[in-house]
Amino acid sequence: MMPLVLCYNLPLQQTAMLHGICQDFGCSIYPVTPDEYGRRLGDLIGSSDGACPIEDGDPFEEPMLVLAGLSNAQVNGVLQTLQDNGILIYLKALLTETNVAWSSYTLYAHICEEWAELRRQLEQHKKQQR
Repeated sequence: MMPLVLCYNLPLQQTAMLHGICQDFGCSIYPVTPDEYGRRLGDLIGSSDGACPIEDGDPFEEPMLVLAGLSNAQVNGVLQTLQDNGILIYLKALLTETNVAWSSYTLYAHICEEWAELRRQLEQHKKQQR
């Protein structure tokens, strides 16, 4: 599989910048459109037969990235360069054997749950430090 970054809800200027960053690190981008959110991630990266039904879900507007098939160096380079250029995307995931079968809706819900738990733990830690 060619290294690919699925991107969601990025403004055009950030999408263009991500495209250049990905080229620098030897990977491609695929801007996922809202009508594709119900497709499995594996279908979006071209690693499945596309025969799975499309899921329904609640639309989301937050920027999100899914990094598929990138080496550790590519992941670190892309994310650091985004950060260095002031592009902060909080919802990010690596494509795994588990989530490759999920839709973008399902992945988004899981990432949001993880963020909520992380924020809860940070708040609890802050309270313990007082």
